[in-house]
Amino acid sequence: MIRADFPNRDGDLVQHPGSIQPHGAMLVCETESATIAFASANAADRLGIAAEQLLGHALVEILGEDNTHDLRNALTKSGASSAGAALSGVRLAGSTTEFDVVAHRHQERLIVEFEPAHPRQDGDAALDATQTLIRRSGLETDVAGIAATGARLVRATFSYDRVMIYRFLPDDVGQVIAESSRPDMRSFLNQRFPATDIPVQLRRAYVQNGILVVADSSYEAVPLLAAPGARATPPDLSYSHLRSVSPAHCEYLRNRGVAASLSIAIIVDGRLWGLIACQHDSSRTVPLPLRTAAEMFGQYFSLQITAAERGAELRHSELLEAQRSLAEQRHRIRNDELNHRVKNILALVKSIASQTGTHTASVAEYSASLAGRLRALSYAHDHSLALDSRGDLLALLDAEASLYRDGLSQERVLVNGPRVGFTEAGFGAFALVIHEMMTNAAKYGALSTPDGQLSIDWLLNADGDCEIEWSESGGPTVAVPTRKGFGSTLIGSTVTYDLGGTVDLQYLPAGLQARFIIPARHVVPIDSVATALPAVAAAVRPLHERSVLLVEDRALIALDTEDVLYQLGAAKVVSCPGVAAAREVLARQLPDVVVLDFNLGNETSAELADWLADRGIPFAFLTGYADTATIPARFAAVPAIHKPVDMDNASQVLVALLPAKRPA
Repeated sequence: MIRADFPNRDGDLVQHPGSIQPHGAMLVCETESATIAFASANAADRLGIAAEQLLGHALVEILGEDNTHDLRNALTKSGASSAGAALSGVRLAGSTTEFDVVAHRHQERLIVEFEPAHPRQDGDAALDATQTLIRRSGLETDVAGIAATGARLVRATFSYDRVMIYRFLPDDVGQVIAESSRPDMRSFLNQRFPATDIPVQLRRAYVQNGILVVADSSYEAVPLLAAPGARATPPDLSYSHLRSVSPAHCEYLRNRGVAASLSIAIIVDGRLWGLIACQHDSSRTVPLPLRTAAEMFGQYFSLQITAAERGAELRHSELLEAQRSLAEQRHRIRNDELNHRVKNILALVKSIASQTGTHTASVAEYSASLAGRLRALSYAHDHSLALDSRGDLLALLDAEASLYRDGLSQERVLVNGPRVGFTEAGFGAFALVIHEMMTNAAKYGALSTPDGQLSIDWLLNADGDCEIEWSESGGPTVAVPTRKGFGSTLIGSTVTYDLGGTVDLQYLPAGLQARFIIPARHVVPIDSVATALPAVAAAVRPLHERSVLLVEDRALIALDTEDVLYQLGAAKVVSCPGVAAAREVLARQLPDVVVLDFNLGNETSAELADWLADRGIPFAFLTGYADTATIPARFAAVPAIHKPVDMDNASQVLVALLPAKRPA
């Protein structure tokens, strides 16, 4: 008889420890001859037969004919599985002591493990425990619920001080995702532990053998003794319940105050997903029936986790598919809506251009009328979108009225009423109506004389309709028109046809009186009021004798903007298509003011704006957006001229930017 001294290569302490834990005994037989080749050194204490009396003898001599027959049948039923077979209440030949026996075949060896038998009621308790564990945990459907319930049930069933559900993350770091423990114990819930806490060799062993028991972390390992002439290849104990664990693992447990542990593998798709880690502060041996129950529950728990993750993946896939379909649907709707809007705007512009030309006497009058109507259309479009499809009536009226107010006559146009918003369709239509009314008042009515006054009042009636009263006074004597122009036609058809409302125009000698009713379906509450630009006198030319640098990458827009700037009194306007060209101009001579298009093709004018700000050169942005959301916050105080550029808007911005020079 010799001690089996096996080499300690990497992984050997897991697969080939050469020893077992002392709460049981082990015999290792050559499969062909069923001759005992290895026996644990504690055979005399545990089995009542010294190891030297076992080695080299046939197993049947120790177990007896009946037990050997039963063991062979059990192994046959287990098939080729290394999980093996179990017998309870086994008595060795000539002995009255009963053992629980577990045997399995592996690498042409038969490994037989002996532990003291436990009362038969332990088997009944194990069956009840298994049924309870499966039934109660089966009520959960997500990983978190399964883990939390599993931890509580395992602790209640196996009476360990602490039970943790330990999950391996993609980087092999372990995280405690559920825990049940004694109230006086420190919690490890949600804590993470390095991958080195459970080495790679041990993880592989868990995949092979789904359970690992350490009955006493301070145990002294019992060596396996080899018979003379036994094969030199050490027994692989990967599937053994009694196998000894590495001294480093036992030291790790002791350092954490753990005296006994039971670890149950959670296997998902053939990989180690996590562990059910049971810990106790005193030594503890788990009887074979309960250990079998733990193995069965571990397999069921693994299936539950697999199903939960599959369900989560399916729900995630379904959600992504639903989101993708919804995004595609929204994209189609947006495209359809954009197409619809563009066609409507083009039709409206065509109609406005055609009808304006029919009712004007000169090119100058045509240009002014068309520009004003297009500006009203642009304003309505911007504000109906900027306020989340709710155009503010007060902001609209203030913007139109500001063209006819000046510092000495702020009360020339009076507006009064509650905060009222219109839907996008309602606001866009009514903006054209207000523009036509203001234009007519400026050309023929109260706003055509210095002493004239316009009053606009509105309220919401009991039905939710918006009633608007328009009253002119102090202007020329009014006569009923002999012909109906496009403006009057636009006002009447827009209110009655587009909005489904009513309009009543009274041409009284003292001044035009009008009453509009906009149906409630176009009226929405509004919480914010747009801030109107400062009032500007029509005669002011803010760019009188000033030089202007215009940075705009679109040639036609640059030409139109130049015309407006010259009309506002500019002595010289230099246009540049980009930042580089603008820098060349600035290097030669500094202008009095700069107008910058912020978005210049593939670049922005932000860098140039910073340069101007550092040198105190006044500048304004030129933008086609309804607001300045696309412009960096550091330029929040910089005013913006909106496209399409018109005299009124540009004049308001430039007056606010710099004092006007009036001709001598």
